[in-house]
Amino acid sequence: MKHALFMMLAAVSVFVAPVPLSFGAYIAEGQTAEGGEQRYTCPMHPHYISDDPGSCPICGMDLVPMDSGGADAATGSSAGASPAVTISPALLQTVGVRTAEAAPAEFGGRIEAFAQIAADERLQSAVSTRTPGWIERLYVRAVGDEVSTGDLLFEFYSPELVAAQMDYFSARASNARRAEASLRRLEALGMGPIAIARMRERGEPLRTVPVFAERDGVVSELNVAEGNYLPVGADVLMLQDYSTVWVIAEAPQSDLVHLAEGQSADVRLARGGAAVSGEVDYIYPTFDARTRTGRVRVAVPNPSGALRPGAFASVTFAGDIERRLAVPTEAVLYSEDGARVVVGLGGGRFEPRAVETGMSENGFTEVRRGLSEGETIVASGQFLIDSESRLRESFARMQGGDAPLSALELSEAELDMVDHVVDAALYVHEALRDGYPVQPSFFQPAIDAAEMIADRYPGRLRRIMEESAKTLQDLTEAGTASELRGGLDDLVETLRPWLMSRPQRYEALGLSIYEADGRAWLEAGTTRPFNPYGDEDARRVTWPEAAAEREQAEGMSEDAMRAGGSHANH
Repeated sequence: MKHALFMMLAAVSVFVAPVPLSFGAYIAEGQTAEGGEQRYTCPMHPHYISDDPGSCPICGMDLVPMDSGGADAATGSSAGASPAVTISPALLQTVGVRTAEAAPAEFGGRIEAFAQIAADERLQSAVSTRTPGWIERLYVRAVGDEVSTGDLLFEFYSPELVAAQMDYFSARASNARRAEASLRRLEALGMGPIAIARMRERGEPLRTVPVFAERDGVVSELNVAEGNYLPVGADVLMLQDYSTVWVIAEAPQSDLVHLAEGQSADVRLARGGAAVSGEVDYIYPTFDARTRTGRVRVAVPNPSGALRPGAFASVTFAGDIERRLAVPTEAVLYSEDGARVVVGLGGGRFEPRAVETGMSENGFTEVRRGLSEGETIVASGQFLIDSESRLRESFARMQGGDAPLSALELSEAELDMVDHVVDAALYVHEALRDGYPVQPSFFQPAIDAAEMIADRYPGRLRRIMEESAKTLQDLTEAGTASELRGGLDDLVETLRPWLMSRPQRYEALGLSIYEADGRAWLEAGTTRPFNPYGDEDARRVTWPEAAAEREQAEGMSEDAMRAGGSHANH
């Protein structure tokens, strides 16, 4: 029996259920009055339905016959979609419905992004001190001063530098090797080659050491004034070369996949002007969740200095071109439930369908899931069709939401899906009886089946399936026998109204509901029942035999069913 039970649970993972009678069918069935009489509705207010032709009391438009073919349209709806609707050709022409096909379109290629210009950090040069001392003369007076390689920046007096120079001259007179070491020490203390050459030319120590620019640039930071005392490692100034700049672009996440280092890019200032060519230097590995963009760095030559750091610009990338399934952007509708399109089924029938969208470009939106190439979708006028479908679904939910469980017409495939949830209760009881550990993976098919049925049927059956799915999810995490017992009782009590509404089905399958120690379980077969909760004798709950008893069983509270039902002792 255990092997058979496992096979029943596993079957749902590969089971593809045929499409059930969707909610739209309820409306279709209500389109004709009893006896097959024609009913009428308003094209602009489809919720108004009349048994007689005439005018709409809301807008005054002539009523049109309701198409009795709606049942077929509903039956053709996809699982999980809104009900299909049928619209006459005249109305389609009146509202200007235009269709298109889902077909591959080109994405990528030309990608545009906003950007901001920044300094090239590779072209920065800091000037700092390696010994303590004072600024005697400062030749660079302000931020923005331009300097060239070899220009005098400042004169620096340092007693340590003066002493090192004197040591050099003392060593030069007696020991050439020691003199060479003294020169290396002067270089280590920050004395440049030009200053050393002047010292050797004069033949005596320099009281103030000149400091020269080692590269072209513009003073971007100036941290001292003439006469300042500077400790070791003090930053005097910063030189920045602006002959090349970085342009930091903010590219949408969907466009990043089309970019790679080395690709060409055109940069244009926000104020206009000719574009400047550059190339992608680096794609940052992080993503900004707030702006939903990733940063791309473009290196751009700037010989004229027109590209100033801090200014805004636009960047056009020459990205890779990809062909992806797409529909016109105007065909996609968005709501709190996500994106959807209206699919044409032929013969004037239409069905709203949920889709997963991707990037949008050049008037097209990528469809990653939900559509196949060649399917017809509505590109204009889809709002009316979608509203009609949602309105019909709302009416169907109002009509079927409070229907008795025994009145629900489930297909045989759907009944089998509910039975997978029932099988899970049998599986837990068998595991407790035989003492083997449950496999959490065996519950997932039953959870999926419960969620699918909950999505298809409103009202009481939905609540039963949702609560069952929650209990099954808890059972996947149960680690002790006590937790399994609690989950078993919760699951059987949740399923009890459904089981009692289908007594002939489950009695024919040989199932019985048993009670003991104030809790219930489900068991198959005619052997002596096993009480998983304790030593108390089991009591079998009698199945209702008539429709009246079935409806009464559904209306009874859980406590009433426990106390009022007849039982047979085993």
